[in-house]
Amino acid sequence: MHTYQFRLYAKGAVAAVVNSAVNAMTLMIVDRSDFNIWSADGWKHIVAATAVSMIVGFLIYMKQHPLPDPLKDADYIDVKREQIEQIRNT
Repeated sequence: MHTYQFRLYAKGAVAAVVNSAVNAMTLMIVDRSDFNIWSADGWKHIVAATAVSMIVGFLIYMKQHPLPDPLKDADYIDVKREQIEQIRNT
């Protein structure tokens, strides 16, 4: 299922995860005492907040954009027809 719609879906999911990770980094500006990169526990807090934010961002993206259906995707059908034609021509 490597169709255009699936590639577009995957790019959107990656963008949602990256956006969530960057948004979690704003915690360093908002709350410098708990999310200080120079303290020993600061990195743990930042990594935990970033991981949770990335998971939530991905799940929200999946809720708003369900996986594309390969049987209803015109690109999928065209690719399969091309593959069948290539096999017949050999």
